[in-house]
Amino acid sequence: RAVRLLTATELEQLSDACELFGRARRKYFPDSPLTPKEHVTECDIMAQIRYYKTAGWFGEDGLEGLHPFDNLVRQRVAAIPNAIARHRAVQRLVRAGQHTNDLDKEREVKPRAKRGMKEAAAAAADLMEVEEQGPATAPAPATEAAAAVGTMEGQGAS
Repeated sequence: RAVRLLTATELEQLSDACELFGRARRKYFPDSPLTPKEHVTECDIMAQIRYYKTAGWFGEDGLEGLHPFDNLVRQRVAAIPNAIARHRAVQRLVRAGQHTNDLDKEREVKPRAKRGMKEAAAAAADLMEVEEQGPATAPAPATEAAAAVGTMEGQGAS
């Protein structure tokens, strides 16, 4: 792949090669539909190459890095049964992924405090112990008042 401007002759040779690729692909695999990459190679890529006069700077290598992100997005929407709704969800997630990376770098993400299994078991045991003891044995206000009245009656009688 040439990372330079192509000559007019090279542009014509590349254009012919793309066209021949499409014809050969249809001739030898007539029952198989074109993949998106094959369609782009046959129909679309030459417009970009003619405009920019190069193919080297816009190679496939950079786009290959998008496959993991694309796979993740498609896994997230796989449960959506309606194809149109699923496609819209993919587009929204891709758009969000393009614009939120910068936001993620700006904000500080604090890790959540994790409680270990031993601490959780100890907390549960403490809770069970408190429940077994029952309610606190503090005297009720009415009982205190009755006791106070009883002592007052005893004082007045003597």
